Amino acid sequence: MPQLIHLISPPPRVTLWAVLAILASCTSSSTAPGALLVSEPYTPERPAKELSIGQLMIECERHLRTWEQAFAAPRTQANRDAIAFTERAISTLVHREQSKLEVEAVSGPPRNRGLASAALGFSGDPEVLSLIASNVSSDNEMVASNALLGLGILAHKETPLGPIYAAVMAHGNSEPIIQNAAYAALRLADVAEDDSQGSMAAIFVKLISHSNSKVRGQAVIGLGLLRTAHALPLISTRLMEDEVARVRTGAAWALGEIGDLSSIDILIDSLDDEDPIVAGTARASLVKLHGRDFGQEADEWRQVLHAHR
Repeated sequence: MPQLIHLISPPPRVTLWAVLAILASCTSSSTAPGALLVSEPYTPERPAKELSIGQLMIECERHLRTWEQAFAAPRTQANRDAIAFTERAISTLVHREQSKLEVEAVSGPPRNRGLASAALGFSGDPEVLSLIASNVSSDNEMVASNALLGLGILAHKETPLGPIYAAVMAHGNSEPIIQNAAYAALRLADVAEDDSQGSMAAIFVKLISHSNSKVRGQAVIGLGLLRTAHALPLISTRLMEDEVARVRTGAAWALGEIGDLSSIDILIDSLDDEDPIVAGTARASLVKLHGRDFGQEADEWRQVLHAHR
């Protein structure tokens, strides 16, 4: 399925890798598998007359597909400029046509409901929150998955977790729905003031062993953002056993964020990870936990810590 990835500024608690993992994780089902994507940022001409509903949907889809391709490309300054340009363009379109998009999200045909639900996330308007959230429970996969994407893009702290939780816990939900539910939950974890009822942590615990490595990566980052101490064994397992380096990197970062000293030994072991980013992240987490940096050699850390035990 095509990937529709939202541009976000790196939040202060998330590493660069974590941001890239977020950006590479959500899926829209607005187009068919294998559909060709626009190769250059699309610059729409300002219409001389009012857009019809059909024209508006075409504009939304073209923007989203251009946005997707920009995020799939290697990060260069030109690529960052293209991402920023595309985001500004779609935000401008959504603000100009917001009333039409709201109507289509509620009562349009499934394709329109799905596209409008995703696009409205760019409005930044909390008034559309309930409208997008109600589409998450749709029986139509495209509508539900794009509504989850819209919730993730909007990332409003008042977003109800119930629809996202239900999407994750339901048996047999499709890959696009699970991926976009994980994305939405992660974006909300970064703006959450608390998770006192544990619903958000429960979402990530459910997803941490998912077959999709992007989903697992988001789950470990989410648990780190929430500082979910009871998930330490699950995160440690991802760090030691996951075959995908970016998941191990996220797990090493999460252990540092949670800050439990019981993680020190497993982080020291990870200094010998074959992937230098994993090893470097483990070292950064050790420095955070211990308050001092004893280098990249695991034996050096073991000797120092043994002397203090």
